[in-house]
Amino acid sequence: MVFSHIGYFLVTDHNFLFPLSIIAGISVDMFLFLSGFGLVASALKKDFSIPSFYKKNLLKLYTPFWISLIIFFLLSFFVAHIGYSFSYIIKSLTGIFTTADIFHDINSPLWYFTLIIFYYLLFPLVFSKKYPWISAIVIYLITFGITQLNWQVLSGVSGLQDAHIMAFPIGMLAGYIISKEHMVMTIKNK
Repeated sequence: MVFSHIGYFLVTDHNFLFPLSIIAGISVDMFLFLSGFGLVASALKKDFSIPSFYKKNLLKLYTPFWISLIIFFLLSFFVAHIGYSFSYIIKSLTGIFTTADIFHDINSPLWYFTLIIFYYLLFPLVFSKKYPWISAIVIYLITFGITQLNWQVLSGVSGLQDAHIMAFPIGMLAGYIISKEHMVMTIKNK
């Protein structure tokens, strides 16, 4: 991912760091896939409740995010002498990034955080231990439906999000399949 952002945004020759520079999309998909996989595998093994899910998982996402973002804002202000509006800072701290502009946003790759937060907010509302594969389909359909609305507010990141909306649900399916296989193997070994 780092090589892609260097190869496409920090140099004028897009062949710089090729082919490493074209792998960023795969990295985003891997993060999303592993998130979906891990959430399903964990939810199938443990007791699952919506409040405990949000408390545990959102805190894990937001804590390092807030620390990094505050450091970015402080460095931007004190070192680069770039200031951001109060509304932009608040929106950023909530995890809402509607653009991915390397020259104007605090950190253009943070568009990804908005997508992953969306999945984490949606996951416990639609997840079913009995039918996790249906949960994956429902999450995909909801995400696909939202991306088809072409909301003006998301126009700065809609192409990025459209390219990656299948990775999380596929990760959920893989988490279900692997967990199911693990349960079958455990039963057979007893």
